Amino acid sequence: MKRGFILPKGGYINLLENVTDTVLITDLKGRILFWNKGAEEVFGYTKKEMIGSSVERIYRKKDINKIKRIRKQIIQG
Repeated sequence: MKRGFILPKGGYINLLENVTDTVLITDLKGRILFWNKGAEEVFGYTKKEMIGSSVERIYRKKDINKIKRIRKQIIQG
């Protein structure tokens, strides 16, 4: 799996992988770094397909500008 960060060791990663809810983690540029089984079921893409992809791939076009504004606020603090 391509990763730009290190996932926590121990039970946390197992928990994130196996919860039935959708869990995805992105970096500040919007690249997907983690994608669990719940995300696979909801969005229909495998982990292999999504790791390294832009999170914009799964959002509606009308929501992308909102996501960009939130990301900008996070970066600026």
